[in-house]
Amino acid sequence: MKKINTLSVFFALCFLVIQPFKAQSPALWGLTANGGDGLGSLFSINTGSTAISSQYNFQGYPGNAPQYVKLCQATNGKLYGTTRLGGINNLGTLFEYNPANNSYSVLVDFDGTTKGSNPQSSVIQASNGKLYGMAQLGGANNAGVLFEYNLATSTYTKLFDMAIATGQQPFGSVIEASNGRLYGVNRTGGANNVGTLFEYNLSNSTYSVMTNFISATGSLPQAAPIQASNGKLYGTTINGGSSNNGVIYEYNISTSTYSVIVNFTSAVTGGQSFGSLLEATNGNLFGITATGGSTANAGAIFGINPTTNSYSLLAAFVGSVSGANPQAGLIQASNGKLYGTARIGGANNLGTLYEFDITGNTLTKLVDFSSANGTLPLGAVMQSTNGLLYGVTSAGGTQSVGVLYEYNISLSTFSKEFDFNSSNGGFPNGSLLHAANDKLYGMTSAGGTATAGVIFEYDMDF
Repeated sequence: MKKINTLSVFFALCFLVIQPFKAQSPALWGLTANGGDGLGSLFSINTGSTAISSQYNFQGYPGNAPQYVKLCQATNGKLYGTTRLGGINNLGTLFEYNPANNSYSVLVDFDGTTKGSNPQSSVIQASNGKLYGMAQLGGANNAGVLFEYNLATSTYTKLFDMAIATGQQPFGSVIEASNGRLYGVNRTGGANNVGTLFEYNLSNSTYSVMTNFISATGSLPQAAPIQASNGKLYGTTINGGSSNNGVIYEYNISTSTYSVIVNFTSAVTGGQSFGSLLEATNGNLFGITATGGSTANAGAIFGINPTTNSYSLLAAFVGSVSGANPQAGLIQASNGKLYGTARIGGANNLGTLYEFDITGNTLTKLVDFSSANGTLPLGAVMQSTNGLLYGVTSAGGTQSVGVLYEYNISLSTFSKEFDFNSSNGGFPNGSLLHAANDKLYGMTSAGGTATAGVIFEYDMDF
């Protein structure tokens, strides 16, 4: 059996990376959150084959149940993420995965008061080379923490203890804005206990609440804001606003002003926007709502002109026609079109893969998911360097626990590449990660020998 650093099997959402095509037959590599000796395993499977080879069974404590996590690839080529549970204290871990030798290492065991606990957010690498992230709970007030990890010295530093007054239960991730400061959101807490937008100044180690969300102007933010090319921050909340369906907000970091751009009103504008916004190559912002958009209440695709802050409902999802209730964010592919998944709907009411043409505002259903080819796609798709789209479903397939799929946008062809199963990981719920080594990485929320999920790699060039 191959030697590997301490590995962890997780409840995972899913990250993956793709490797370029070569003459060899592609193989899948992945991690499971359970199975093996009860704590998960590292496995491989050749594409076109159903024979799985167990490469390593995890031992000990390494971390499980990563949620709402997208992997971060640092400048050293390694991948970094967090798990919600597991580790020595079963309160989560910060981990490193080296694609060069398929080794997994626990860098930090979250412990509650000192380091925080139960992270449900991604880490980023800032311009200073350090990693920054948040733990949802723990810290001095059991309200979460903001932390730093120095890759050069392998040291963890708790930067700030969240509290009810400053915001608590941080979700999403922080972003580094053009002013060098970090910005993020807390889902609850603050003056009105419905969340805060915060800033952390790395130069003087100060934390500031920039906005206390209130029900009237948006509450319960869950997705990280983005910084558009105009320098302003844009984000969404899932509740609050004039109709309690959430809002789209703008925050001007130059003037420290918060403005509601759109009040979601369900049938008219859509409602409950999950996931971060996307700035497309035409300079406009795009996003999805999980509900509203029309009387079908199936969700919508919307656009915003950041120059005028004008909002347009561009397309409404219609159940069997195009899908319903999308929760994954959009991507823009190399052909300029947007791609995403709808959680349910389509011909089988099991979800769809769709395309949106921003030049004509046309929504086209590309794939009807089914029990055989996967159901309930919850994560975003990604485009590999080979031009193909890849994604995962959280259910369906031969074992009813999800599949890894490929879509060729040039040929309009769909292929199921891999069936997850209870032994080697199941129920992937997140997006794939495309790493610099051209491989795909992802996680599952269950399966493996301990039924706690896995981390996996898909190598098309193996």
